[in-house]
Amino acid sequence: MNLKTYISITAVILIAFIVVIVMPTETYNAKPVDVAEDIGNQGQTISFSEEDRHNGDLILVNFKTRYPKESENKLELANVFEEKSNHFQVKDKKVYLAARIIYPMERMLDRLYKDSDYNTTLILSGYRTREYQEELYEEDVKLNGKEHAREYVAKPGYSEHHTGLAVDLGIQFSDGTMSSFANTDNEKWIRRNCYKYGFIRRYPDDKTTLTGIAGESWHFRYVGLPHAYYIHKHEICMEEYISFIQNNATAASPLTIAYKNTQYNIYYTKEKSIKLPENIFYNISGDNQGGYIITTAWEEDAFIIPPMNTAPPDTAAKNTGSAVSGG
Repeated sequence: MNLKTYISITAVILIAFIVVIVMPTETYNAKPVDVAEDIGNQGQTISFSEEDRHNGDLILVNFKTRYPKESENKLELANVFEEKSNHFQVKDKKVYLAARIIYPMERMLDRLYKDSDYNTTLILSGYRTREYQEELYEEDVKLNGKEHAREYVAKPGYSEHHTGLAVDLGIQFSDGTMSSFANTDNEKWIRRNCYKYGFIRRYPDDKTTLTGIAGESWHFRYVGLPHAYYIHKHEICMEEYISFIQNNATAASPLTIAYKNTQYNIYYTKEKSIKLPENIFYNISGDNQGGYIITTAWEEDAFIIPPMNTAPPDTAAKNTGSAVSGG
């Protein structure tokens, strides 16, 4: 081997070595959330049941779409009073929410307190049984007539409160007196910031024809990220958002939402199974109308509401009050 050939070979080996050492590579070693069985190198296949159509953060419940009793019976609920911090109030020890939304709800109200020093926000109502919703509806009919009840109180079986994902807020002062949530500084802060914690104002004043319920400044619904961000940014209601996904977002052409440092892809399917890349993170929700909404992201913490820099929740003193809204 002559000198020229030796130098050429050495140069090639050196360049290859530099490429291997220097060139960056992306790896996703963490296991995805709720991953189904991996299928070789082709990714993972996730299968759905009929029941899954009625479960998840994006299920739509309104005057046209009933929430199945069977799904309600399987809810995992948590007592809000037992989980609360001293930064907000709870009506009594009988208020429950879906367990998975307690943390983002508490983080949101803790942040409100940190920004404003207000600890007067009161959680009035969360999960309701059909029996209790029927009592509220019949009572409103007696007091205000059927037309008022139709606009302000959902019929039993058609209330978001059956899902444990909806919460009604009010104001309670240190002397125990209560007031409406509307037009308070607390309400203005929640309206501006709730999307950061996965919540939306469910019944905007100008969307009554779509939601079936008159505007309610106190009623908030958990839909998760990035959906709450998109709904807030575009000033739409949940009916409009779900309809848009159902009619426009497919696996081949998903709705792409960039929020903070994460890109999410969202699409709709009526298929009973889907295939996803092996190490992608995802969230799947039924729409309560016959299909499934798939949300994917590559970041491990894409679906986690970040904690606040505050101390763990303290045990709170018992609160009293009785005001409850009907939606």
